[in-house]
Amino acid sequence: MKEIESNKHAWGQISEGHYHHFKKALHEGTHQFNRNIQNELGDLSGKKIIHLQCNTGPDTILLAKMCASAVGVDLVPDNILYAKKLDEAKLANNVMEIKYPYFGKEPDVDDSIGGYATTWADGVKAYFWLHTVSDIINALTFAGLHIEYFNEFQEEMCDMGGMKCVGGGLWNYDFNDGKFPMGFSLKATVYLKY
Repeated sequence: MKEIESNKHAWGQISEGHYHHFKKALHEGTHQFNRNIQNELGDLSGKKIIHLQCNTGPDTILLAKMCASAVGVDLVPDNILYAKKLDEAKLANNVMEIKYPYFGKEPDVDDSIGGYATTWADGVKAYFWLHTVSDIINALTFAGLHIEYFNEFQEEMCDMGGMKCVGGGLWNYDFNDGKFPMGFSLKATVYLKY
């Protein structure tokens, strides 16, 4: 039907604009799921959802947080293209959600290791601890070292997933423009007593 083909073309012309709008809104937390529809849907825990006419997928992403899984479908191919990009951007954002307690002392245990410079190796038992900045600085000062400087940087030394190279051997997320540090440098020296 020529009207449907015409609509597919027309809606495809604004897919990219929708993508950028909803990417920003999701990141800033200003895009919310329609409360009236959410009340009608009720509890979606454990359910698998198919979201018809999903546009570029912002509501599908919000639905996915309420249920076991959500899949968006749309008549417009460009909408699906940008919905996939929006989902990737959402996953990148989720990398920076607070998953572990900053002051936690128990290690995280994983049965695989690797990722940023090699393929993952399975069948291991790897322990990962969080260290507060004060843990690091105090350990050095208690050991008698003099801290000459401590600098924080918003970039990371490698791609931790969903990042882009910003030059100079550094990587960052698109949404991290001066918002939080990804790394630091510290110089400490020992004063010898004679």
